[in-house]
Amino acid sequence: MSKRDHGQFAPRMMRIASIVILFSMLLSACGGQATPTAAPPTAVPPTAVPPTKAAATVAPTAAPATVAPTTAAPTTAPTTAPAAATYKEAPMLDKLVAAGSLPPVEQRLPKNPRVLPVFEKIGTYGGTWHRAYNGIGDRNGLRKLEEEFLVEWDPSNPDKIGFVANWCDDYKISPDATVYTFHIREGLKWSDGVPVTTDDVKFWYEDYYPNKDLNTSQLLRGGKPIEVEITDQFTFDVKLAAPDPLFLSQLASSSSGEPDLLRPGFILPAHYLKKFLPKYASQADLDKIVADKKVKSWKELFGDLGAIESAWLNPDMPTLSAWVVKVPPPAEQVVFERNPYYFAVDKEGNQLPYIDKLTFDLYQDQQTVDLWVVQGKLDEQARHLNASSLPLYKQNEQKGNYHMNIWRSTQMFVLLPNLNVEDPTLNKLFNDANFRQALNISINRDEVQQIAWNGFGKPRQASPVPGTPYYDAEFSSKWTQFDSAAANKLLDDLGLTKKDADGYRLRDDGKRLAITALGDADTPCTFCELVQKYWKDIGIDFQQKSVDRTLFDQTQQNAKQDMLVWWWDRNNIIEADPSNYLGTDGLWAPLWGQWLLSGGTKGQEPPKDHPIRQIWDAYKKATSTSDPAEAQKAIQQIVSIHKDNVWVIGLVGEDPVPYVVSNHMHNVPDNFVQDEAFREEGLAQPAQFFLDNAQ
Repeated sequence: MSKRDHGQFAPRMMRIASIVILFSMLLSACGGQATPTAAPPTAVPPTAVPPTKAAATVAPTAAPATVAPTTAAPTTAPTTAPAAATYKEAPMLDKLVAAGSLPPVEQRLPKNPRVLPVFEKIGTYGGTWHRAYNGIGDRNGLRKLEEEFLVEWDPSNPDKIGFVANWCDDYKISPDATVYTFHIREGLKWSDGVPVTTDDVKFWYEDYYPNKDLNTSQLLRGGKPIEVEITDQFTFDVKLAAPDPLFLSQLASSSSGEPDLLRPGFILPAHYLKKFLPKYASQADLDKIVADKKVKSWKELFGDLGAIESAWLNPDMPTLSAWVVKVPPPAEQVVFERNPYYFAVDKEGNQLPYIDKLTFDLYQDQQTVDLWVVQGKLDEQARHLNASSLPLYKQNEQKGNYHMNIWRSTQMFVLLPNLNVEDPTLNKLFNDANFRQALNISINRDEVQQIAWNGFGKPRQASPVPGTPYYDAEFSSKWTQFDSAAANKLLDDLGLTKKDADGYRLRDDGKRLAITALGDADTPCTFCELVQKYWKDIGIDFQQKSVDRTLFDQTQQNAKQDMLVWWWDRNNIIEADPSNYLGTDGLWAPLWGQWLLSGGTKGQEPPKDHPIRQIWDAYKKATSTSDPAEAQKAIQQIVSIHKDNVWVIGLVGEDPVPYVVSNHMHNVPDNFVQDEAFREEGLAQPAQFFLDNAQ
C-alpha cells in the first residue's frame, strides 16, 4: 500500500463510492448516463515502461526516459502456446509423474496456457528463493508476488503497457462498454487438480460476493451492482448498468470485491469452499470445523486471514497461483512450493514457475533485514527495505554477491495549501496563481534533493511520473526552477511590500504573513526547515506543526489547516481512484470536495468560474462515454487543468525503491514504476524469475 495510513482505506473507498454515485445522479438528471469508476482496494493502475532486459545496476539519481502517454488497447488477442508435445516441467515434478502420483504435464496445463514473457532469458528450473517477513499479518509480501487476476497489466512491450488475458484466454467488450465477456482457459485446474469452470464463477457470484458476512466490497456501475451471467461451461458475462470503457483498469489492479488472499476475482474453488458455508454444510460439521480451527464462528474461516480461505494460512486451500503454502505462518520460516498445475509456460513450453520453493524467514527489526541484505541472505526483495539504507546496500553489493535494482516510486511528500482556509487573507493568496508560483519558485529543489532526499529522487512537480499514461513533461517541471528574485517580485506585485523589523512581509491587516503547515507526528518532514529558510528569504514566516494522527485527520476534515505536509499519490491510472485530482480527498480543497460528495448539503460551493468545476465536468465526460479513447482524453484534461493551476507544491519525486537481487537471480527487471496499482513487484511476473545456482 502507499505510505498513507492503511486505516484510511475504508474511508477512501466510501469517498470513491460517493463520487461514483454522485456523478451517476448528476448525469441522470441531465438525461445522460454515468460510468462511475469504483476504485479497487488500492490506488489503481499506472503504466510502467520497463526495459526489455534487466540491468545490473542503475544510478538512483539517473532521470528515466521520457515516455509519451499511452492508451491501453481494449482487447488483447490470445497468445498461442507451444504444441503440447513440447511442454517441459521441473525435475521435481518429473519424479512425481514417473511415480504415478501426478498426471503428465500436458494433462495438467490448459489447452491454451498463458505464455509468459521473460525479461532476460529463458530460465532453468530449481532452487529456493529466500525472502523475509515480519509476522502472520505480512501476507502482502506474498500477495504481490502471487495474485492471479482475471486480466493483468502486460509489461512485455516497452513502448506501451496494455492488458493481457490471464486465467481467461480471451475477452470481449460490447460496443457500448456495458458487457464484458470472458472465456476461461479450457483445462485450467486448481492447485489440487480439480478443473476450473463457470461453476466456480457461479459460486463466487451467488454464494460469496453478495454474502455480507463474507464480502463488504461491491462493484458498482451506474449506482448499481454488476451482474454476472453464465453462458456455458467456460464463458461468462459481466454486465454493467452504465458504460465503462475503463473497467479493465480496475480488474488488472485488484479484480473484484476482496475474495481471498490472492484476490483472483469472479472465481473461487466451489468444490472446496462449499463445505464451509451454512448453505451447504450441516451445523454439526461446521461446529466441528470451527472447533478444530480454534475460531469463534464459521465466518472466521473466510477472509484473507481466514483459517480456511486464506492461501497464506491454509495448505489445503486450492489456488491458481504459482506457489502453494506448505509451512504457513506463524513459523520461523514459511515455505511455499511450486503449483504443479500452474497454467503458464514460457515461449519454449517450459511450465512455470522456474523456482521450486519460496521461503520467508521471520525477522524482528529493521537492522536484521539490513544485515540479511548485506550478507546476501535475500535472493530478491523490495518489501521491508528502506531507501535511506540504499548507500549501505550499495556499499556491500560485492561482499554480499548481489546488486541493487532501482524502481521509481509514483508517490511524493508534498505541501498542500488549503484553498478553503478560513483566514480570508490566506484564502485569497492561496487562490491566486501568482502567489502559488512565488511559493514554488522560491524553493531550491536541487538543494532539497541533496539534503532531504540524500541525493536521490528527482526535483519535480506533484504530477504523474514517466511510465504512467498521463505523464506530462511540462507539468513535471512547471514552477520548479529556483528563482528567489522572481518570487520576491511576484509578491511585491501582489501589494505585499511592507515588512516588519524581522524582514517578514505584512498582510493588509498589518499582521505578519505567516503560514503553518500541519503534519503527522509519525511522518517527520525532512524538508520543512529548508522551506522555512527559502520562504524567509521572500518574507514569509513558515512554520511546521506536527500532531498525532487523530488530530491531523480531524483538522484536515474540518479544513482548519493553513497547509498540509502529506503524501500525493494515486496519480497514475487516475480514473480508478480520482479523489486526489477531483479534490474530494480532503487535502487541497476540502470544503469544495465535501460539497460535491454531499450533493451540496455540506461544505462550500466553489465559485462558478473556478477551474475545479472544469475538472468535475471532465470527469463527467470520462464517466459517460463508451469510448475508451474519449474517456482517457477527459482524464488527461483533468491533469492538464492541474498543470495550469498547480494547486499542490511538489518538491522531489520518483524516489528510488531499492530491490536487492542476488547475482544468481535472473529475469528481475530494473527501473520499473513502483506502484500499488501495478501490484509493485507483481508487475515483474515473479513466476519467470530463476536462479542459476539451483540445487
